[in-house]
Order: sequence, then C-alpha cells, then structure tokens
Amino acid sequence: MRLTIDASNIVSGGGLTHLVELLDNAKPERYGFSEVEVWGREETLLKLKNNKWLIKRTHHLLNKGYVSRYIWKHLIFKKKLNKKSIVFIPGTGYIKTKGKVITMCRNLLPLERQEMNRYFFSLQWIRLWVLRCLHLYSYKMASGVIFLNHYSFNALPLNIRNNVKNKVFIAHGVNKGFLIKKNDYSYNNYFELLNISSISLYRHQVNLVKAVAELFNEGHDDIRLKLIGPPGRDYDNLMKNINLLGKEKRAIKYMGVIPYDELSIHYRKADSFIYSSTCETFGMTLLEAMAHSLPIACSSSSSMPEMLKDAGIYFNPENIESIKNAILQLKKNQKEREEIGKKANKISEGYDWGITSDKTFSFLQGFIKKD
Repeated sequence: MRLTIDASNIVSGGGLTHLVELLDNAKPERYGFSEVEVWGREETLLKLKNNKWLIKRTHHLLNKGYVSRYIWKHLIFKKKLNKKSIVFIPGTGYIKTKGKVITMCRNLLPLERQEMNRYFFSLQWIRLWVLRCLHLYSYKMASGVIFLNHYSFNALPLNIRNNVKNKVFIAHGVNKGFLIKKNDYSYNNYFELLNISSISLYRHQVNLVKAVAELFNEGHDDIRLKLIGPPGRDYDNLMKNINLLGKEKRAIKYMGVIPYDELSIHYRKADSFIYSSTCETFGMTLLEAMAHSLPIACSSSSSMPEMLKDAGIYFNPENIESIKNAILQLKKNQKEREEIGKKANKISEGYDWGITSDKTFSFLQGFIKKD
C-alpha cells in the first residue's frame, strides 16, 4: 500500500522539523505501507533522507507561490488520486477525493478569535479569517485529524468538534541531543533569561523588554534578556521599544535568527528560559528548554500548561507586574530553579520522535481498506 504525503505548504520551521523527523524515524512497512510518496518543493525534499521506500515528487508549480500550489493541488495532484488513496496532509488542509484524507491541526492562531483580533482590520486579520474557514472545513471533512494536544482540539467550535470523524493526540518529539542534565543552577555576574520565538504580537516580547527594563531601574541591574527568533509582525514595535531605552538597554539583546544546530549553545549558556506566548499550538522551543533542564517562567495561557505541567513558574504575559514577579521568583530562589529545571527535563524525556512516528503511522494504518 502507498501512503501519499502532501507537503506542498511545508518549507521551514516546526512543520519541516516534524516532516523530517517523522520520516527519519518511520518504519512504514510495519504498518502496511510499502511506499511513502512525498510531494513538496525541491528545497523541502532535499531535507529528507533517502530511503528504499521513500519516493520524492515535485512539480514546477510547487516551487512557486500560493496560487500556483493551489492550481497544482486541484488540477494535477487530485487527478492522481483514487478511491484507494490514503493522503496525509501534515501542513493542514483538505482535498476532495474518493480516497481517505488525514490532516493535522498545526496552527492555533486562526482558531482563537481573541488572538486573531490582535491583527484587527489588517491584511493579516483577513488572511487569518480565510485560514480559519479553510482549516475548520478541513477538520470537518477529513477522514481523520491529528492533534498535537488536547488544548488544540478543545479550541475548535463545538459544532466542528462534534463533526471530527476520527481523531488522535500525537505530540511532537524533541531532538535527543537537547536532552541535557544541568547540574549547576547558580549564576555568576548576570542572570540570563532566554526567549526563543518569532517576534509576534501574540508572543509579547515587548512586554518582556518592558518588564526587564523596569526591574533594571528598580535595582536588579544584573538581569539580562536574550531574544532569539526571526522578525515577525511585532518586530518594528520591539525595536522601537528597545531603542527608546536609556541605560536599561544594556540588559536587552536581540540576536535575530540563529541556525538550528547552534541553538543548544544558547540554551546551555542561559540561566533560565522565559516563554510569553498567549497562542501556541505546540511550544517547540519551550520543550527544547525543558530538555536542557532550564528553569522556566512560562505564560499561563494556551497549550503551555498542558506541556510544562508543574515544572515552571507561570505568569500573565499581558501584565508587566506578573512577568516581573515570575522573573524575580526564578532569580532569587536557586533551590526552586534546580527543582523545576530537573522536573522539566524529566517530563521532556517522554517526548520522543520515534514514538511520534510510530503513533502517526499506526493511526494512518487504520485507514487502509481491508479487502
């Protein structure tokens, strides 16, 4: 049996990491699939390791923009499918076919109206509303849906939840090289907070900057905040707020994009990790910080408590005082830092890409028609 994967909208980030790790750890023959055919852009396919059962496919339309990919999907790809086809769309989506289509819930932002409304009456807001309609339709029409956690499923409108035909909860894994046992929880001259995520409105890095600046002016001038991540919608606002600072500016460092294989260096150097998102389908960098045994101050919103459990200090990312209190609690209590850091590392050990791959193929196996 052949499994067809539509990876046409996967280029980078968590989606690409998931696809690469899913296939690197795959044992498709064990689940009834003799071939796995992946359709995607050339740059995506180059990241996938060759395997005897893996067939890589591309098309000139896939290497262009959204409209071209849409034409490919509905005028070319669709014709290649039949009633025996099993199509897995890990990037979220649906295509009408007589076969089985299994999709994933990968983007929580279009599902939460209060988060969408941060972009009110902008092109991004319109785009999110279009995505919301497309995603909800996909979850309703698909033969099966993979959710990364229970929070994402519960974020769906009730009428959509009631119409999801088959669902399963399968978390991502963590890079085994990130599983580090931290032994020393003291700090030297500076207490470094690390934040890794794209600079976005719903990730509230501006509030982190304001909180650290206020703490600096209140006498805690040994606190340092390091921000890593690609510029997003809130980048200009972030830089504006940093540039308005006086002497407090020395406490803030924005490093932009860091190659994935260099991230572990920054996790290891940090004294703690701070995660301030209010909308997260799956906090990959949060999990990576947990794997590095870092003590974590974390947003109490969205899916984060489901992952971090009681292995962190929670705060309201939209309240500066709440952020400050969480930072000070981490900074002042070495024993607590050690306790929650080790607990976080222990929890992260349960997130394994091999398990993710096996659970995914086991779910997909259930859609093979028994003759």
